[in-house]
This record gives sequence, structure tokens and C-alpha cells, in this order.
Amino acid sequence: MCMENKRGLYADASSCCYGLQRNMPVILEMHDMPSGAIGPHLFRYFVRSKIKKRLLSTTRALYDRLRAKYCFELRKEEFQIAPQWYRTGAL
Repeated sequence: MCMENKRGLYADASSCCYGLQRNMPVILEMHDMPSGAIGPHLFRYFVRSKIKKRLLSTTRALYDRLRAKYCFELRKEEFQIAPQWYRTGAL
């Protein structure tokens, strides 16, 4: 899923990384741990990026597992716990 507007990009991991390379603010919504051959690499790229971003996790448990496995810290404004029925405001 990829939606672009003048404020940024709301997309999957590969589209988010593309947006970050173009200095666009992005939102990555996570429903599960990154998987596949490049999923973990794309996720690491996302969390290490200095570009404006937000990580949406569907549960606190998932966010905690991501932090434990990938050893990252995001500022409070860079992540949000958002159940599937909830949508955040723009960046």
C-alpha cells in the first residue's frame, strides 16, 4: 500500500525506504515482524534514517519485540501504537 500527498508518504517498507532516500517524511505501519530476504534490512534502514518518519505498530508488544530485536530507540513523536481500526494524523 502506498499513498503519497504533499505532506509525505504512507507506505510499505520498500516504498518508505524509497521515500526516505528522496527526503520525504514517511509513515510505516507494522502488523508483524519484518520478514523475507530484505524485510529486516529495509526495517533497519527505516529506523536508522534521520529523515522525518513515524512507525505505527498495531500493538505495544510488537513495538517492544521490534526494539528488542533491532536495538533502536525512536523519539516519542516517531512512533505510535495504533490498532488497525485507528488512523493517525498527518506528519
